[in-house]
Amino acid sequence: MSTLTSALDGVLRRTTEAAGGVPGVVTILTDRQGTIHEGSAGVRAVGSSDAMTPDTILSLFSCTKAITGVALMQCVEDGLVSLDDRADRHVPEISRTQVLDGFDPDGTPRLRPPTTPI
Repeated sequence: MSTLTSALDGVLRRTTEAAGGVPGVVTILTDRQGTIHEGSAGVRAVGSSDAMTPDTILSLFSCTKAITGVALMQCVEDGLVSLDDRADRHVPEISRTQVLDGFDPDGTPRLRPPTTPI
């Protein structure tokens, strides 16, 4: 086991074993060549004895915003996009997006084109 692997596994264990720590954690560290470290520690849920594993399915909910933000900034760093680009430059389908403008008396949604580009 490498020094890096030992150190990272120790961080994961301390994160789950400390008072006020999280029940479980999964991490993966990669670079352009591939996976450097994959680890997990703790349990899948509070009160559970099922161990957290690298392939545990998790509910991310609003965490996807942070993940998307990191991915976007990596694309900016690589010169693939600019923060000033219109979204339809990279995802043409977005130009067909409609905005909810209310509901008809029978409950049918009223849609309209956006007033400004995304």
